[in-house]
Amino acid sequence: MTCIISWINRLNRWWGTLAAWLCLLLILLTAEQVISRYLFESSSIALQELEWHIFGAIFLLACPYTLQQNGHVRIDIIYGRLSEKTQAVIDILGVVFLLLPLSALLLYYGWLYTELALDVTNIRAVDYYTATLFDAQGALYAIFAPLEQLLRQYVLVGEVSPDPGGLEARWIIKALIPFSFFFMLLQGLAVLLEKVAIVTGKGEAS
Repeated sequence: MTCIISWINRLNRWWGTLAAWLCLLLILLTAEQVISRYLFESSSIALQELEWHIFGAIFLLACPYTLQQNGHVRIDIIYGRLSEKTQAVIDILGVVFLLLPLSALLLYYGWLYTELALDVTNIRAVDYYTATLFDAQGALYAIFAPLEQLLRQYVLVGEVSPDPGGLEARWIIKALIPFSFFFMLLQGLAVLLEKVAIVTGKGEAS
């Protein structure tokens, strides 16, 4: 049981670390957008959408880690005055009747949400970006056009932003919803095992 808890905690710490690095990327991207808008009077819809996507990714990736660190907001009026075992019992009830069912529900509907994004047909040309950046008769076009075509078969598919110049492959950010709540389920299981150990006298508060 200790090995399972340790493995889940280590895995979700990794996602928490990734979320922290994405915070730095979001800061740099936001600074670039502000400088471009106010100093050079230019902006990019794609980069602005990327900011929103990164913010969503930070939130979703950090959720399981925050649960692990007991960092989610809670209204603590009576809980803090109770004994360790009573607190563990309350946590077990919360995990079993709220956290696990809700995470499973969001995992299921998040998966359907992602499938809907993948079912949309991407009507952009197979050389959409390559033709914009390079001369169709040039060597660089000949190099990058097949690469873009390959990406369009496996990555740049499904729903596209309705805004001109917006991002493609919106299924990726939507797929982070079921991804996040799968790991919330795992972290909920780890919390449950920890609290059961406390109630049975085989563990201590983390």
